[in-house]
Amino acid sequence: MIQVEQVIEEIRATRREIEEIEETEYSPDGLVAATVSGSGKLLELDLDPRIYRHHDTRVLSASILSAVNEANVRAHRRIAELAQRLAPSGRR
Repeated sequence: MIQVEQVIEEIRATRREIEEIEETEYSPDGLVAATVSGSGKLLELDLDPRIYRHHDTRVLSASILSAVNEANVRAHRRIAELAQRLAPSGRR
């Protein structure tokens, strides 16, 4: 029974860590920064004022998408690392 309780606590701890994940990524041009949560929710979007020098909305859209997508990739990598701890071979 103690092992089951330990596994449950490991799962709870991992879930808390996943809920705390925040990853920020910048667009290739460095003018857009996007922060996402472990669930993929966009938490923050920062636009460098220099972005307004270019009046191409398609470029701006691409920069935003790039930053958001890359932040999500990083967040999902962290989730996968945390999930590995729960696998039988990853448990201490």
